[in-house]
Amino acid sequence: MISSLLALLLTAGEISPVGELESVAWGKQTGYLVGGDGASFRVSGPAKLLLTFAGEAKLKGTTLTVELLRDGQFLSNNALKLKAKKGAPKGYAVQAAVGVEVPAGEHTYKVKASAPALVSFAPTKQIARPLRAAAEADVSKGAPPPPAKPVEETETPEVVEVTPPTEPVVEEVRATAEHAANAMALGGSPVSEAGAPAGLQQAKRIAVYDLEVQEIAPTIGRVVTDSLVTELRKLQGISVIGMDEIRDMLSHEANKQILGCESNEACLAEIAGALGVDDLVTGKLSKVADSHVMLLRRIDQRNAKVAGSFDQRLTAGSGQEFLIAIGPAVEQLFADRPLRDGVQRGVAEEVALRLDPPPLPPWVFYATAGAAVLAGAAGGVFGLLANDAETQFNRMARGSGVIEGRDLVKLEDQANSRALGANIGYATAGGLAISAAIVFLFTDWHGYGTELKTPR
Repeated sequence: MISSLLALLLTAGEISPVGELESVAWGKQTGYLVGGDGASFRVSGPAKLLLTFAGEAKLKGTTLTVELLRDGQFLSNNALKLKAKKGAPKGYAVQAAVGVEVPAGEHTYKVKASAPALVSFAPTKQIARPLRAAAEADVSKGAPPPPAKPVEETETPEVVEVTPPTEPVVEEVRATAEHAANAMALGGSPVSEAGAPAGLQQAKRIAVYDLEVQEIAPTIGRVVTDSLVTELRKLQGISVIGMDEIRDMLSHEANKQILGCESNEACLAEIAGALGVDDLVTGKLSKVADSHVMLLRRIDQRNAKVAGSFDQRLTAGSGQEFLIAIGPAVEQLFADRPLRDGVQRGVAEEVALRLDPPPLPPWVFYATAGAAVLAGAAGGVFGLLANDAETQFNRMARGSGVIEGRDLVKLEDQANSRALGANIGYATAGGLAISAAIVFLFTDWHGYGTELKTPR
């Protein structure tokens, strides 16, 4: 069941607006403003979508006419009865919904409404009969159909209970997913089999499990696993999915409910195994005596056998030794797959900073530089005050009349003390500036240290 639902989930209901559309947050969804001119969206299928429309309160009880034009040719004309409901964005108090079945492939839908309204899209596995969109008509062969009878929402929830899709649908979805994966792995876009370049190998789908760690820091395991996924994606004819992608997919509550799975490791492994992949890549990083050991296995999922392994003892270090070994490991495990054009084998040097980042956080540099600026400013203030005291001393000394000697001594002392304060401020500012320059070289500007401390 997970395999069927996952295949559907990975290919269905991907939606993106065409052009710049006004949008507002609508719970966990996004609402797009449509009206008489309509709004266009790119939608991938096969999918079942629930389109929810929200209008102003004054439209309560009225009928909203909604036109759904697919690929500029097939039109579904619907009449929706707007009712008061909670959960819509401010200013849009009445809602109505209609369900649409999107055929396989990429399509452009133009959505038009008889009054200004917001529309949001939500994938569903089954559309209740009262919410189904009116049958499409080929407008190129005649006049557009009249609006269907107004849809009345009763006790039927907008997103109904999930049920497994029928086998024909699953097979159609799986075929579409495989076709798209092959095209992506070959560096192109989906094309028909007849138009596929000759001589290219069929794309392999690879799932990479998180590497196990034994007496090795978990942060090292995370970085090495990510780097392994990146290295595999450099190979020709390879489509790779890692556990992070599955976690991202399960971060949406709706997807958890669809798959009946929370993001625990056992369930993630079950999902990865249900992807219909050709190969699995598993492995372990461990410490043995004074050395580190890297073990990777390529498992032929279809034939249930180990297709290759990489087992190497490495000189123990900060973890960068694992990164250096990834290139040779992938080359050995996938000797049948050359590199894509324009890429080089091996992990980039900057990735090593994720394992051994500079020791100082950015705030240390900013604090040091800020202190230098403040010290310089203080020195400048004392310098101005010293200059003012010196000016007063010179004016009094050159003036006519009787002058109290103690007044001159007082001004001279003020000028000297302020000049000393200025010199101390300037010296301190210079020292702090040099320190800030040194700190700059040892600052973790990319946040690698913070990244490693953040759990998955």
